[in-house]
This record gives sequence, C-alpha cells and structure tokens, in this order.
Amino acid sequence: MRLTLTFLSALFLVVAFAACRGPEGPQGTVGPQGPVGPTGTTGATGSTGATGQSGAPSSTTVVTLVQGTANVLQITYPARTHNGTNDLALSFPASSSLTFDQIEKSLFYVYVKITTTTADNFKLAYWYPVPGQTPVANFYSYYIFPGNSGLSAGLFIRRTTNFRLGPEDFDAVRVVVVPASLLINGRLAVNFQDYESVRQAFRLVD
Repeated sequence: MRLTLTFLSALFLVVAFAACRGPEGPQGTVGPQGPVGPTGTTGATGSTGATGQSGAPSSTTVVTLVQGTANVLQITYPARTHNGTNDLALSFPASSSLTFDQIEKSLFYVYVKITTTTADNFKLAYWYPVPGQTPVANFYSYYIFPGNSGLSAGLFIRRTTNFRLGPEDFDAVRVVVVPASLLINGRLAVNFQDYESVRQAFRLVD
C-alpha cells in the first residue's frame, strides 16, 4: 500500500511538472562561422573541342596598291594559305576605287608567289600565273565578283586539281588590273603568263 502511494505521488509530480512548463523562449544568436574546409582535388581534364571554321581574312591586313602606266593597277596581298577545299577570298581594297563599271571593263591577271627549295638547299621565289599550276602540280583558277549593294567586290582563287592534298602556302598574291580598252586599241607585246614581262610592260614596282 505504501509502495503504491509512493508511485502515485511520483507520477503526480511528473504530471504537475509537465503542466507547469512555460512557453518556448526566443531563438538564440547564430554562432560564428566554422573554419574553411580543405580544397578538393582537381577534376579530370575535359576532352578537346572540335576545331572551329576558319575566319575571314582580317580587315587590318596590309594590301599594297601600285598605279602603273595607262591606268593599270597592281594590288598585292601578303602571305595567304589556300586550304585546298574552300575558295581563297580576296576583297579589293577601298583604296583601289574600283567601280562596278571598271571591273566589268577590265582584265584581271593573277599571280601567286611561291618559294621552293632546290636540291642544293637554295630558296627560289617565283610568281606563278593563275590559271595555272604550282610547283606541287596543284592547278588553280579564279573568278571575279564585281560586288553589289550588300557585298564588296573581290576575287576568289579556286583549286581545280588536287595533285597534293591539304593546304598550300602563297608568299603573296598579286593582281594586275588592265583596262580592256588598252589591249583592244593598243599593240602590246606582253606575255601575261610571265609576271616579269607584265611588270616591265606597265612599269610596275616590284
């Protein structure tokens, strides 16, 4: 009987204590930030992305212009590489002042400068005419785009025969623009397959 009363008394105290519990107090302040953890290991290197397409020639490329006799114009472009697949595009510089009408009434003679090495290790540079064949037997031709309201006039060099696949470097590209009337009305003994003959005939600076 005494044990039962003791147990009931203890139970009453627990219930009474729980009933007298006050409301929850306010949240305490945030504690200080813990120290920075160690740096993780470097991840694996990703795979190399695909090669992008070749961009158009920079507008800052230096193009020289020479005025010869009888309104003959010589335009020289610095080193270019023909990739063997796409046409090599060469825009006429604004300084040439070539109008649509002038382009339509002119003849264009194109030459590419290529350096070769002899068996004795001598380097020889020569101007090869286009249309024509280069030292590696690749054949090239060209066509003229006279321009329109949205696109500038220019010249495109196309590889028509692939004897040696892949790119081919040109030390320079030279275009000689001759008014058609000069050749129709004049009697000029000029071998247009030989740039030196053309240069001398029209007093062009090399």
